[in-house]
Amino acid sequence: MNKKTISLRKFVVYLLGMILCIYGGGPLIWLLLTAIKPSPEIFSYPPKIFPSYITFEHIRTLLTTTKFLIFLKNSAMVTGISIGLTLLISFPGAYVLARVKSKVVDLFSIIILMSYMFPEIIVATPLGILYRIIGISNTLLSLIFTYTAYCQPLALWLLRAYLASVPIEIEESALIDGATLPKLLLKILIPLSSPGLIAMSIFIFITAWNDYTFALILIYTESLKTLSLGLMDIYHASVMQWGVFMSMGLLSILPALAYFIWIQKYLIKGLVMGALKY
Repeated sequence: MNKKTISLRKFVVYLLGMILCIYGGGPLIWLLLTAIKPSPEIFSYPPKIFPSYITFEHIRTLLTTTKFLIFLKNSAMVTGISIGLTLLISFPGAYVLARVKSKVVDLFSIIILMSYMFPEIIVATPLGILYRIIGISNTLLSLIFTYTAYCQPLALWLLRAYLASVPIEIEESALIDGATLPKLLLKILIPLSSPGLIAMSIFIFITAWNDYTFALILIYTESLKTLSLGLMDIYHASVMQWGVFMSMGLLSILPALAYFIWIQKYLIKGLVMGALKY
């Protein structure tokens, strides 16, 4: 293969990569530009890509005239607790599924994964009835329980694969050396499976932060709504303010972006630690 062919292939790859970046990032860029445009320029024709000057009037209107901060607090609380609770429950269960070698356990694992395939709308209605019976309907607790239960099957399956890759001889050596079960869990199993835990936390974050179906069915009090419901309230308002709508979309993305930037270093660290130690 000559240099000319290699250069042509690189050019094609870079060109395709640039097209994908524009296709994926274009809506986000337009979201940002619309959020900081003056209102007259949002509807100007021909459309203006870049604003003549930057304004934060839409963001100020969002923060002062809507319940955005309440929606943000509710989403952050529900998402954070759901991540912790899901990982806390699924990790011991995944350890049992990884260490017990049995056809029954393998069949049970497959059934667990299959339960994740049911659409949200099928699960949400029975859950709403159940929560009403036990008295936690229309509460943030109902959302936390729902996201925890909904993410459990995939969490068990993913963490089971990570824990199964840890040689059992490592655990046996630690126990012979006098390590207790909590120490074995904290010092060996969790660090070695940290990439799986972090990857699962990202999935739970996306599920809880972006969910609309469960929140729409389970929550109907204004002060308990999450960002997805609040965003739709603004969209369906009698007077649609596109600048405010775009500002809310922009501010809703920033916490997710900050979480991914913060968590990625721990994901890389976990991968490197696993590679160096074993």
